[in-house]
Amino acid sequence: LKLPETMTTLYFVGMTALSLVFYIPVNKLTPKLGKKKMILFAFAVFSAAYFYTGFMGKMSFIPASVQGLILTVVAALPMAIFGILSQSDSITSESNREGMFYAARTFAFKLGQSISMLIFTAVSTIGAAEGTGYRVAAFGAAVFCCIGGIILVFYNEKKINGIINRHQ
Repeated sequence: LKLPETMTTLYFVGMTALSLVFYIPVNKLTPKLGKKKMILFAFAVFSAAYFYTGFMGKMSFIPASVQGLILTVVAALPMAIFGILSQSDSITSESNREGMFYAARTFAFKLGQSISMLIFTAVSTIGAAEGTGYRVAAFGAAVFCCIGGIILVFYNEKKINGIINRHQ
């Protein structure tokens, strides 16, 4: 976008703050819609955000600062959804393992971040002057987000909710 580097920090802080604001509607909507629908929605919006990122800087009809602001706002909602909807299996296992789940989830996130940084670093060098590698990385992230959403489609939320309801 050819904006000052300080803008990245402002956009990231804005996205995080807006994500916290979205926690309230996410908490209100989740019991009505279900976790699966909310997370699928988050995958779809994140995929769209990554896809949009691949075109940032090429849309000369939108000012660069506005392009960054759009991404900030759009990405904040899925960040809230992914950040707030936790998992627990204490009913089926009769053991509270939220700590273990958190550790496993954090390990998976860190592993994913490490691998993505290696791939991103390798890909970002492609056509560095034109930013081609960054666009390839953004489109790749969109594809992986779509794959994550497709995998989630096979999650049987009704079965899990039935188990939870029987134990209440």
